[in-house]
Amino acid sequence: MLVVPLLSLVLIVAGDGSGVAESEVNERLVLKRRAKEDARQAFDSSHQAAFDEYGRLIRYGHDIDRVECSEHPGPRFSCRVTEYSPRKYLTREERLLAQQIRADKQEEIDSSFGLEGPGAALRRQRVKKEQKAKCALLEEWLAKFQADSSPQHRGFFAEYLASNYEDYSALRAIAERGKANSRTKRKAKTLKRHIALHVHEDKLPPMCRTSDLKDMSATIQTHVQDLEDCIHEPHKCT
Repeated sequence: MLVVPLLSLVLIVAGDGSGVAESEVNERLVLKRRAKEDARQAFDSSHQAAFDEYGRLIRYGHDIDRVECSEHPGPRFSCRVTEYSPRKYLTREERLLAQQIRADKQEEIDSSFGLEGPGAALRRQRVKKEQKAKCALLEEWLAKFQADSSPQHRGFFAEYLASNYEDYSALRAIAERGKANSRTKRKAKTLKRHIALHVHEDKLPPMCRTSDLKDMSATIQTHVQDLEDCIHEPHKCT
């Protein structure tokens, strides 16, 4: 008669111990999953597609290929993206962002008080966010620009900007082909105008109009002018 209650007691204790262990494992998995998601979101916020103030694509974003995590006492996890690759498409969120930027710009153009009236606070908030993103992108360019010691920063243009700025890449491709018909020349002129609207020092957000960025802006515009001259007069190409 005494065996049954004792056996039940043993089973209950064993069951509780297993439950605690399982709970700890589940908690660790949840914490790790959250840390991974935080790392992905932080990466996406700085590596998503970039657009100019008119909603035109500057560069595509990146896909995350690998996230690695380290466990610390607590338990606590720290994760970071260790492998990623460029993509040649826009995600749904990026397409919506481009549409919103174009809509905001059109509304600003349609009204002499684009940042006043109904919804003005929300538009100002979006504009500020877009300006911060543009400054972050230009600072990234500046780091590559200043690190390049090649003559006339040729390495920066050929190896970095051509892979990270769609309009510049298209203009450079036209110049490298050597011959251009009237239609291609018109396209080159349009691309040059788009680039100027993005990099001209007057178009820099107020928060990042530093002398270094202005110098880089001037160098890019001079280089772009050289490319256009090359397209119209191939004998000028160097």
